[in-house]
Amino acid sequence: MKTTLPHDDIAAFLRQEFGTIKSLTQMVEGEESQALSFVHKSESYVVRINPSIEGFKKDNYAYTHFYSEILTIPKVIKLGKIDSDHAFCISEMIEGITMQDSEPAAIDKLLIPLTNAWKEIGGTDISYSTGFGEFDSLGNGTFKTWRSFILSVLDYDWNSVVHIIDHELYKKLSDELKLLAARCPAKRSLVHGDFGANNILVKHGTITAVIDWENALYGDPLYDIAIANFWRTWLVCMEKSAAYWEAELSEIDDYRLRIRCYQLRIALAEIFVNATDDDTEMVSWLQDRSRQVLEQ
Repeated sequence: MKTTLPHDDIAAFLRQEFGTIKSLTQMVEGEESQALSFVHKSESYVVRINPSIEGFKKDNYAYTHFYSEILTIPKVIKLGKIDSDHAFCISEMIEGITMQDSEPAAIDKLLIPLTNAWKEIGGTDISYSTGFGEFDSLGNGTFKTWRSFILSVLDYDWNSVVHIIDHELYKKLSDELKLLAARCPAKRSLVHGDFGANNILVKHGTITAVIDWENALYGDPLYDIAIANFWRTWLVCMEKSAAYWEAELSEIDDYRLRIRCYQLRIALAEIFVNATDDDTEMVSWLQDRSRQVLEQ
């Protein structure tokens, strides 16, 4: 659950760490972490607060291993625990607004740079690491195969959410996922895991940073494209991205099969997480969207 640490407490912690700070300001936040900016000795920083430190460790790993001229990732200055319930991450401030907050006309001009960033992510050297699926703070994947990652969503404790979900829909999604997973190539590349929307910072028509690497994994680069496809009816930036990639990438081998397979996995994972949180409104939307995917 997202933290709600009072700003006064955050300011006190930052003064303890840095001494004098100025201009502590609320930022647009994602789903997982509190986020504020502040100034220390004329330099701007971002502090994020989360119940878990693991995602922040992955941000640090991403900066130290994946940063390039095309793939700008904020430098992590310091991370740790404020107390047993609050982890923190302080990183350099990179200017820009999220792609999600950009005007539609501006998004159109960002689609080529966005695609270049996606290609840069997929082309990153990860030969020194092992495994598939989400990796840990040391860079090692959790699963031995890509297929085992895809199907791992079926091992969730679905009985615990049976009172919320549409069981018939679950069966349709899971049955088709099993069939398609066997036909997806065992590619092993870097995948952001939440590419686009509020994790792309932009300014003056260029991408200034790719942020929030908590969900990063090793596998098929098209998994990031499938995320945009699944959420395309939710956000304008995702619709525009998905439509552009359909036109530009559809010649890739088994493109539609792979995108469909990964959308089914994304659907199941999102339904489970939101059902666990008893968010019936979101579960309803996700199930409706999943039905649309099945009908395509």
